[in-house]
Amino acid sequence: MNSGTQLELKYLVVIPSRLDYGSMVLGEKQRIELLGLWDTIFEEYNGLEKNYGVINFVNDRSRILYFYSLYLQEHALIKSLLYRTDANYIAFLRDKGYQLRNTSNADYWEDLYNALKRVENHMTQIEIIKKKMVDVEGESKNDGNPFDSVMAWIASNDIRVEEDITVARYIKIKEIIRNRIKAKQKQSALA
Repeated sequence: MNSGTQLELKYLVVIPSRLDYGSMVLGEKQRIELLGLWDTIFEEYNGLEKNYGVINFVNDRSRILYFYSLYLQEHALIKSLLYRTDANYIAFLRDKGYQLRNTSNADYWEDLYNALKRVENHMTQIEIIKKKMVDVEGESKNDGNPFDSVMAWIASNDIRVEEDITVARYIKIKEIIRNRIKAKQKQSALA
C-alpha cells in the first residue's frame, strides 16, 4: 500500500483486472476522496487491532509539532529582545524558565546569548524523536508489508477470501494464521 513516501491509494479503487492498476493514474479529487477512505480504514484497523505502534507514531508527530511551535515562539521572542526590550516578552520567557537578569546590560546580553543556545534544545528534541521514528520505520520495513504477507499466506493455504475483504475479517484471518503457525511450530517441536 505504501510506495516510498507516497500512499498507493489506487488499490482502493475496484477495477476489473489487477493488471490495470499499473497504468492507473488518480486525479486530485479522487486522491482526496481515497485519502479519506484510507484514513477511515486505518482508524478502524487500529481500533480493532489495538496497534500501539500507530498510536506512538501519531503521538511522536504531535510532539514534533509541539516542540517546533515552542522553538518558533521562543526563538522569535529572544531574537526580538536582541533589537528591542519588551517587558512582556521577558516575563513570558522567564515563566518558561529562561534566566534574563536585569542587573546589568552585560548580564542581560549574556542571558540572551545563553537563551539562544537553550532554545535549540527544542530542535534537539525534534531530532531525537525523528531518529526514533526512522529506527521504527526501518524495523517495520525489514518485517515487510504485513498485509502482503497475510494475503500470500491465505493464497498459499488455499483459503478463499473475497477481494473486498473487510477490516474485521482481515484481522480475524490474521488471527487464524497466527494460531495455525503456532500449532505447526508446536507440532514440529514435538516431532
